[in-house]
Amino acid sequence: MVLKYGMVDNTVRELRNQLNQASATQLPRLAADSVFDPLTIARVMEFQSKMNLTTDGVVGPKTQASLDAHRGHGSPPSGRCVVADLINERLRAFDSGSLRFDFKPIKGGNATDPSTRGVFKVFKRLRHHTSSKYPIPPGNMDYALFYHRAEALHQGPPTIPSHGCIHVRPSEAAQLFTWAGNLDLIVIVLKLTK
Repeated sequence: MVLKYGMVDNTVRELRNQLNQASATQLPRLAADSVFDPLTIARVMEFQSKMNLTTDGVVGPKTQASLDAHRGHGSPPSGRCVVADLINERLRAFDSGSLRFDFKPIKGGNATDPSTRGVFKVFKRLRHHTSSKYPIPPGNMDYALFYHRAEALHQGPPTIPSHGCIHVRPSEAAQLFTWAGNLDLIVIVLKLTK
């Protein structure tokens, strides 16, 4: 059986339990319910990334076999993580499993320049930045946290699609940027495929 976003079933309850017992996580423990919600997608993607599996947030035979093999290897949440949920246009930041920020709305890439789904490590921070490809208005990428190629979480109108990046309100982008501190931060981008 393949498990994916939106399912409500007792097998999802077992999956959530397995994720809580699997490898180390930077995200909160999952409640004992049977809903495959965005946080479940993020936990699945985080696990898939650590196991070098396809990071799609869907639990098929390979992911299930890896979960079965890692049962009982869990540990308390540790580290910092941002979940950019483009399904619900919501950004949540966690520190050792505890919620630090919950921002809504946010906006990802447009149809021709979509945001990339996956699990990424932040590799660069720029307090003041202007896109070289789209330089108007100046400072349009302030508070940038780059996580994948030229894609970044940065200030921008959360109602207007970006060119692959993720727009966050300026005041919220500033809070996130300050909280991010050094580069020890993971970004998980959730979106549905067509």
